[in-house]
Amino acid sequence: MQQATEDARFLTTGEAARQLTISRTTLRRAVPRGTIIPVMRAPGGFARFVHADIETCANRPRDGISARRGC
Repeated sequence: MQQATEDARFLTTGEAARQLTISRTTLRRAVPRGTIIPVMRAPGGFARFVHADIETCANRPRDGISARRGC
């Protein structure tokens, strides 16, 4: 049951960037390009991400090309 609760929690841009080991600026730039898509926007326009999506991206192998292309 704990895993379902954790997966359902939305991550802020800062939290998602930390898990991906990239800067918040890099993550914010990736969103309009469609490299990674937020699940929703909070009041005020802040992007929110799903933990499972970020975890999938974080676990992908990184080489010079795929790291630039994102998830």
